[in-house]
Amino acid sequence: MKEELLNQLEQFKRYVDLDPSNENLLVDTIGLAFQTESWNDLRKLVDLAIEQDIINGLISGQKGYLLLIDGEYQQASYWLEKALEFDQNNANVKYNLAYSKLFLMQPKESIEILKPLNPDSYPLAYTLKARANYLLGDLQLAKELLIKGLDVLDGQARLEALALLSLVEYDNDNLEYAYKLASDVLTEDEIFEASLAKASVAMEWHENDEAKRIFHLLSEKYSGVGRVWAGLATVLFNEFDLDNAHKSATKATELIPEHIGSWHLLGWILMIQGLPSEALKMFEAAYQLDRGFADTHGGIASAYAMLGNNEMSERHLKLAKRLNPDSKAYLFAQFAQLQQKGKLNEAKNLLNTTTKINVPSINVTLGSLVENKIKTLQKKK
Repeated sequence: MKEELLNQLEQFKRYVDLDPSNENLLVDTIGLAFQTESWNDLRKLVDLAIEQDIINGLISGQKGYLLLIDGEYQQASYWLEKALEFDQNNANVKYNLAYSKLFLMQPKESIEILKPLNPDSYPLAYTLKARANYLLGDLQLAKELLIKGLDVLDGQARLEALALLSLVEYDNDNLEYAYKLASDVLTEDEIFEASLAKASVAMEWHENDEAKRIFHLLSEKYSGVGRVWAGLATVLFNEFDLDNAHKSATKATELIPEHIGSWHLLGWILMIQGLPSEALKMFEAAYQLDRGFADTHGGIASAYAMLGNNEMSERHLKLAKRLNPDSKAYLFAQFAQLQQKGKLNEAKNLLNTTTKINVPSINVTLGSLVENKIKTLQKKK
């Protein structure tokens, strides 16, 4: 059947060469190219139609779809919106437009566009709505949508829903279930969310070799995703590979400047590299994002302590304690003050019972912070 359609496509293309301004002929030929997945032909035919000023719902929709495949989301949105001007009820165009809006980091707009689509009759909408709600931080609704979607999705679409669910479960601190879901998906296909979830869980479990391997692969394939660089930076930090951790954390702050944890991590790396002035700038960047975060004040207090500014260190130490007396960054600031005074044994004793507890904002342990700082000091001797 496909061979017959391909032969028909070749015949229609010859007709188009003879009569390129024939709108009906172009539309029929474009339809055949899409049906046979002849993407190179489709691109040429759609561009030819636009050159001939033949703009309709099909042409606009196909142009938007091709741009979506190319990752040109802004231009894709333009053409898909134009396609909806011709046919407001086209479910495929609505889905593609919602998809492009999502990748333009406009999840609210994506959800609004998807509202008219009934997921029971258009199952892919379950996963796309889940992605949008996930970006908005509504993990519960994202999970509910994915579970509903898994009842009706199959094949690759089902794997992608499971992959996203694994990441949702990771963010819900269901580490074992997240790891299982991600591992099951990755036996069949390499899907971004599953790989990210698996690497993140491995990082939490301090299985650094596996976490680093996956994060490295992701950083090569998805170099524009800040969360990947933040994860890689954390693993490298825990291995005391400070130079590469610094590079990865810097990349994370560039890609996701709104993520406080990346600024914190870069600050701690700089602290341990003996650059408290630079570290202070990172903690102050986090302070501009949220002034009521104890970990931020703990970092600032630590930096000021290393700079010998006891007054400012004490001020932020008190703020950290007031906001959260259990803040591990607050404890580290106390450690920094003692260390600055040359009381290394007392500093280590302060953290003796808490070094296995994570610093939540950066997913590293106080033990690694202390150990790395001690190693740095020993190297300078």
